[in-house]
Amino acid sequence: MSKILISYSLTDSEIADDIVRSLVKQKNEIIRDVRDASWGESIELKVDKSFSQITSVLIVISPASLNSQWMPYVIGFATGRGKTVIPFITEESLELPADLKSLPSFSEIVQIEKFFQS
Repeated sequence: MSKILISYSLTDSEIADDIVRSLVKQKNEIIRDVRDASWGESIELKVDKSFSQITSVLIVISPASLNSQWMPYVIGFATGRGKTVIPFITEESLELPADLKSLPSFSEIVQIEKFFQS
């Protein structure tokens, strides 16, 4: 079982929901946005606390996330702590940020399922 942080733009909540449903069926533990933070707890603090426990960070790459200030923060934080970073691309025409280009990326949920199969 893996413990996975899902990073995405709120615009991509539907895609993130589909990914989460799929990974939870495989018995993976998921950490994600405000739904996983207690009332009054900052998302940054929740993510920081969770990083010691997670195995991977799955980043949903979309037009919205590419314009987000959070994506570079999460990528840097994850790579700085030696976590596996997995890009999930929502549109084939999108170009990955430079720090993700050398990583294998996925564009279908079934690919992510296979990656995290236990």
